[in-house]
Amino acid sequence: MSRPWLRVAGALFAIGYGANQFSPLMVLYRERGHYSAVTVAAIFAVYVAGLAPGLLAGGPASDRWGRRRLALPALVVSVPASGVLALGGVPVVSEPALYAGRFLFGLVTGIAMAVGTSWVKELSQPPWDPAADPGAAPAAPRSRCRPGSGSGRWSPGCSRSGRRCRWSCPTSCTSR
Repeated sequence: MSRPWLRVAGALFAIGYGANQFSPLMVLYRERGHYSAVTVAAIFAVYVAGLAPGLLAGGPASDRWGRRRLALPALVVSVPASGVLALGGVPVVSEPALYAGRFLFGLVTGIAMAVGTSWVKELSQPPWDPAADPGAAPAAPRSRCRPGSGSGRWSPGCSRSGRRCRWSCPTSCTSR
């Protein structure tokens, strides 16, 4: 049976994987690229400077122009951006190129995640996926928080350890 959302989810996985591959390269940049710790941290932080506008603008832009028109270019642009980051330890790749590559990868990641998650949701329900259960809902809206227990789907380890988690809800909350 055809699941049209699988291709979009695969693209999201590829871009997300590429975005996370940068972190181990920071050591390489310090050792082989001879960049200072501050420079490497700044290169890492530039990702957020691209991610935020991608997340904020990607959703509304895809509502206006269509999911495919934004998701496919984001996937294509992630390849050279990833290539620049992979070559960051090579002396011929300049520091400004690393900043540009990281910013660009943040931007395409933000666009891809904002657009792709909406697109996967749309494609995983009827009429695009006739086998989908129309009564099935995402897990997050059904989760509940109880006062002081740190319970709920997101923090089972904290309630067992007897400590209250920072992120547990202070009062009872539910989205139903």
